[in-house]
Amino acid sequence: MKYELEQLMKKNMDIRKKPSEELNQRILDNSREVYHMDRKKKCFRYLPRVAAAALAVVVATGGIALAAENLWNRDVAEEFGVAGDREAMESLKEQGFAQIPQDDVRQDGIASVTDKGIKVTVLQTLADERCAYVYYEVDYGDKYHIKDKEVTEISDTGVPMPTFPFFKSESDQKEIDLDYSGGVSKIKDDHTVTYESFISLSDMDKKDTLSGKTIKMNIREFIVDREKCDPKPEVIAKDGNWNLSWEMSAGAAKRVYHLNREVSIGKYHFTVRDVEITPLSCNLTYEGPEGRSLSEYAGIIKETGDDEVETDEKGNMKVRRYLYTGGMEHEDEIMEGLPKNETLFLLDGVSIFRKDGEFNGMGGMSSVTENSIFDQFDRVLDVENVTGIRVAGRYISLDGCTYETVEAK
Repeated sequence: MKYELEQLMKKNMDIRKKPSEELNQRILDNSREVYHMDRKKKCFRYLPRVAAAALAVVVATGGIALAAENLWNRDVAEEFGVAGDREAMESLKEQGFAQIPQDDVRQDGIASVTDKGIKVTVLQTLADERCAYVYYEVDYGDKYHIKDKEVTEISDTGVPMPTFPFFKSESDQKEIDLDYSGGVSKIKDDHTVTYESFISLSDMDKKDTLSGKTIKMNIREFIVDREKCDPKPEVIAKDGNWNLSWEMSAGAAKRVYHLNREVSIGKYHFTVRDVEITPLSCNLTYEGPEGRSLSEYAGIIKETGDDEVETDEKGNMKVRRYLYTGGMEHEDEIMEGLPKNETLFLLDGVSIFRKDGEFNGMGGMSSVTENSIFDQFDRVLDVENVTGIRVAGRYISLDGCTYETVEAK
């Protein structure tokens, strides 16, 4: 397969070796076509920026170098919104949030394993003390080739899937199951697929942490659904040794706001105590009446269309009515009799606001208990840029709020 120059460079970007012969030749061929060497000035005046940069790297180092080499996988950087921001990538790596396990395997860690012709490699992790994002690649080699070229990551029909990437954490000499979710991230070619998993400690003892723990990842088999929710999927391989383990690097830096703000839901009153925010997650603690959780409540709100919720100028949701989902009389009648363009929503979520508007990165693992709400991000949050939060439909400004900063270890 022949690649366009820019595609070929991207394919080599994550490789810290000498570039392929094809890439070398394509760079040189491209150079000859587009510039003329002035015998006196001897400059590459007309060489395109892509080819010039690539040629300069090849000449200087004999290899292709990613701008933030050894820091981030390119796909993860793009997905989490920091591609091109070398300062952010370097900072997150230095603070322990970003990790390339293959470059940082400690003790007897295994970040890549091959068995029965299938190779599994952990490409990058992002983690704080309570949650992590794991980005990994599976090369199926000759064991499976994606036949439908129109298949996408949105539909898993025809895409090989690991079943399932169970995650465990070693804590105090015992293994603890981690909460996780995920799926296909990118189809790289007809036999190589990248996957993502969000894992979390949110339902465990708050004193526990992912930092410095050995993460164990186990895949039992690989299957392919020939149709949606196939009851008898095709088995590519099973009962193999696809067991990986590595010591997790998890950033400890966070900002803790001490709020003690009251939020009313109908006749009930909750006190928002603290909110901890890291670049990858937030955790809010609260107290409520009779040990009730915010997840028990729903509000009737008006939508403005395109799934947008109507809010006032401060960011408060325009909640028209609250109801207790645990046993209010005639609850079904209320739901069925909702006016047009009005709907119910649960009050168990937290929204974060930045100087440039509402943060849209709340997409990882989450949980609600009697005294806390935890949310994991699927984009990096600049903690310094946070201006407020919204909980139970009410906006709380963080300007002027007392907070403490926990620095990276």
